[in-house]
Amino acid sequence: MVKLLYFDPVFFDKIWGGSKINQLNCWNDTVSDHCGEVWLLSDVPGSETKIISSDIESFTLGKLIKEDSNNTYFSKKFTEKYPNQFPLLLKLIDAQDDLSIQVHPNDEIASRKHQTLGKSESWLILEKEDNAFIYLGWNTSMTPEMVEKASIEGNIDHFMNHHTVQDHEMYYIPAGLVHSIGRGVLLAEIQQSSDITYRLFDFNRKDNHGHLRDLHLQESIDALNYNQFFPEKELKTDCIDSPYFKYRQFLNQSKKTVSFDQGGFIIWVMNGKITTWIEGNSEIILKQQVVWVPYSWKNFNIEVESNSHWLIIDIP
Repeated sequence: MVKLLYFDPVFFDKIWGGSKINQLNCWNDTVSDHCGEVWLLSDVPGSETKIISSDIESFTLGKLIKEDSNNTYFSKKFTEKYPNQFPLLLKLIDAQDDLSIQVHPNDEIASRKHQTLGKSESWLILEKEDNAFIYLGWNTSMTPEMVEKASIEGNIDHFMNHHTVQDHEMYYIPAGLVHSIGRGVLLAEIQQSSDITYRLFDFNRKDNHGHLRDLHLQESIDALNYNQFFPEKELKTDCIDSPYFKYRQFLNQSKKTVSFDQGGFIIWVMNGKITTWIEGNSEIILKQQVVWVPYSWKNFNIEVESNSHWLIIDIP
C-alpha cells in the first residue's frame, strides 16, 4: 500500500521572529526563540522539504513529480500542469514584531524578473495577542508618486487598513496587494511556491550587523495594485478559493469520520490528530504535520478526534 507523504520541516530565524513556533512543542528539531518561519512543505530551490516517507525518503516533491510516471502520487493532469516544481509553499509565521510593509509580484512580473512563480498567498490566524492586527490594503486610492513619498518619509502604514484579527479568520492576499503581519500574530500561510518579496518600508529596523535592511521601492511601485481595498468585505472563516489553491478549515468539536473518493490533495493538521484508513491500513497525522495524500488512494476514510483543527488543500 502506498503511504502518505510526510516532510522534514525547515526552520528560519528572523529579525522579527518570536518563540511561539518553539512553544508548539511538536518538532523533532531544536527550535530557537527567534524562529520567524517554519516551512512545512516547500519545493523552493535551496529550501526544499525532503520527503521522509520510508519508500521514497530524501526525495523532494519536484523530483517525485518528474519520476511519477505511473501517476501513483499525482494525476496526469497535475504532472502536465506542474512538470518541474510543486506549486505551493506552506509555512507557519510567528511575528513578535511587525513585518515589513511589502508587496509580491504576480506571475508575469516574477517570471520576467526572477524566472519564478508569482506570490499570491493566504493567511489563517492561529493565535493572536490582545489587539493584534494586520496591515492589509490601502485605506484610500493611491498613486505611484504618493507611494514613493510615503515610503521615503516612513509613514506609508498611515495609508493602509489596520485590521484587528481573531482566531480562525482567513485572508486572501493576491499578488499586488500591499500588506504586513503585525506583532503578536501566529498564522499559517498557504502560498504559491515563491520566495520573492518587495519591501516598501521596514520601520527603520536594523539587521544583526547594524545595517538598515534593503528596500525595493521601484520593484514595489511596478508590482502594486493602487486601488482601495477593504478587508471586511473579503473576510472568510470557512474556505478560500483562489486560482492557485483552494482550502477549507475544519474545527471538529466531536469525533467523526469523513469519507473521500480520491486522493491527490494536502492535509494539514493544526491541532489534535486525525487518522486515515484505507483497505484496513491506518496512518496517524499529528499536530503541525502536513501530508500529501497519494492520487492513487481511492475510497478511504479520515477519522477525526474531538477538538481537532485541520485543513484540506486542493490545487486547481
